[in-house]
Amino acid sequence: MTLGLPSHLAPISTHRSLSRALHAIATVVLAGAFLLVVAYQFVYLDRPLWPALIALAPMGFFLAVLNQRSTRLNAILYLAVSGVAVAVYTVVLVEQMPAAVLNGLFLLNLPLVALVMTSGPARTVAESIVWPVAGFVTGALSAQISTAVIGMHTGVDMGSLAALVVIVIIRVVAGSARRKAARGQAGLHRAARDEQFAVVRSRVESRAAALLHDTVLGHLSLVAGGTAGAIDPFVRRTLEKDLVVLIGQEWLAEPEEEDPIFGSPSKCEVVQVIQAVREQGLTVETSGAFDDLIRVVADRRQSLALATEQLLINVLKHSGTTRADVIVSSTPTAVSVMVLDSGKGFDPKSTRADRLGLRQSVTGRMTQSGGTAQIWSTPGNGTAVLLTVPAGPQESA
Repeated sequence: MTLGLPSHLAPISTHRSLSRALHAIATVVLAGAFLLVVAYQFVYLDRPLWPALIALAPMGFFLAVLNQRSTRLNAILYLAVSGVAVAVYTVVLVEQMPAAVLNGLFLLNLPLVALVMTSGPARTVAESIVWPVAGFVTGALSAQISTAVIGMHTGVDMGSLAALVVIVIIRVVAGSARRKAARGQAGLHRAARDEQFAVVRSRVESRAAALLHDTVLGHLSLVAGGTAGAIDPFVRRTLEKDLVVLIGQEWLAEPEEEDPIFGSPSKCEVVQVIQAVREQGLTVETSGAFDDLIRVVADRRQSLALATEQLLINVLKHSGTTRADVIVSSTPTAVSVMVLDSGKGFDPKSTRADRLGLRQSVTGRMTQSGGTAQIWSTPGNGTAVLLTVPAGPQESA
């Protein structure tokens, strides 16, 4: 399940996106200042404005570097170079441009606005605000000091101050939104994790319940229904095998592949369980496309075999007949096993909820394997059960 960026990376990603947007605006502002100076140079040919153009060039270069790699060093270099650039730019325009022109234009303060949009690495809202404040202070001090050196005084630029206020508000609002998003995303991750744990736990519990029914409960019923004295050798061997499986917990592991996707026809699990049930006294007639069972991946094929075994054991224990038929059929997308008997049958709707045979060992197994189990039975008319699983490689969840 894809839920976006991890909660600890989402604020960093949002900060970088906002920083790139501010740097793009700063680039446009510097480009505008450059073009305006070029235009005024053509108007005032007798006034050398080209030093101001030269001052803007390194400022634009380091802004591009900072935009590509937003490191603390690059941000500091940008501030330092821009401080010098603003000083040169301000002195040139103040000395060369008519005061009347400068008083009616924002041209003098454009580099200061670009400085306010400085953004460096930050993990908190406070850190993200430090950079534009540092840019405003650097630009304002540079402009004030440079004009004082030439004997002039300029007030605080209200345009760059307004830009600073706007950027601080944006940073605070964005930081608050990031925190809320991070908390919400963390909650979604916890919910997704809990859901995955619940699915795994339910799968293990269902597998354990089915295994308990197939092993301990099933063979205890054989022992209880047997005659007094020594246990039948086959039942003894089966009980010993079941104990090894339960104690070793091999049932928790996924089956190993042989092909590596498909198994071997000679070791097909369905064929093995039919042989095992035959040894218990049930006559099983087989027909159909048994070779197509190898088109089913190993874990599904194992579930199909265990469900088939449970159905055959039910025939032996409950149907009143000692004969069953197993028919295998297939389509391009699925493989089916049908188990039929002509015994006394039953009413599937009247089966008690605590009966685990059909509910866990058959229907539950098929559902977990992505397959289906269809049951047709009426009292006195026998039973037919169709087990179907998808064929081909199993898709990952």
